Amino acid sequence: MAEASTDVARDGARVYVRRATWRDKEQVLNLLEELQAATPGIQLAPRPYIGRIFDQHINSPLYVLLVAEVDDGSGGKPRLAGLLSMALRSTLLHAGVSALVDEVVVAREFRRRGVALALLEQAVRAARAAGCLEVEISTTYGNEAALALYREAGFEEQGIWLERHF
Repeated sequence: MAEASTDVARDGARVYVRRATWRDKEQVLNLLEELQAATPGIQLAPRPYIGRIFDQHINSPLYVLLVAEVDDGSGGKPRLAGLLSMALRSTLLHAGVSALVDEVVVAREFRRRGVALALLEQAVRAARAAGCLEVEISTTYGNEAALALYREAGFEEQGIWLERHF
């Protein structure tokens, strides 16, 4: 994976994006609960199940789990502000590896400060470093804020994403 990155948030704070570690697990699970609360129609699996998936992903070369920490310059400990998860998978169509961003979530208090953009930029760097030919991302209908963010990060609409739940 590409090295971690440091960016400047829109309010001048430092945003540090790095791979998630075991120490981040509880905060990551808390962020996912924020994602559920902010997104109509999203229903999380029970916390222990998500925790097991986190454990699998943290050890797998097929997944990239990134977290963003924000250092406001006050001398205190940087705070976990965001999460991005991305799967790496080979595709027949491209005859190569493609990256699929599954979750992007930023804690409410850190939204609209450049944290998600920093996560996306690092995800693209990680995908390139892994030899991916593309990065895919989706959002729910009507999520104009996410669409604007993804476009700002260089993503373009290419089609329609459909799901079938069981």
